[in-house]
Amino acid sequence: MSGRLRKLILIGLAILLGVAIVYASIHQEETFTYRPMICYDDKLYGEDGIACKEIPTGFFFEGEIEKKVSSLEPMVHENFVSNGVDKGVRIFASKTDKEKIYAELDKAVYMEYELIKE
Repeated sequence: MSGRLRKLILIGLAILLGVAIVYASIHQEETFTYRPMICYDDKLYGEDGIACKEIPTGFFFEGEIEKKVSSLEPMVHENFVSNGVDKGVRIFASKTDKEKIYAELDKAVYMEYELIKE
């Protein structure tokens, strides 16, 4: 094989490789996760990043997470379902303050969730 032909083949392969890389980067599927949420009392609550050692006065145990769903898909509107915390995590709510709920992550560690207004 002549040197000129070899050069043309290498250039052609380089062009094909470059086109493949550009195509793959343009058509790469984007993935993102949804904010950690809990469905309670037919409402969605989103984690607000506030952890506390005690839940406020007036909040009582209401039940446990019954199902965990993927955080890569839209949140399911079913009571005691979460896309962040695991099945069995205890939920605390108030009869008067409907804006917040708390999830017991560990003994004496509670994560605050706020009502997502739609």
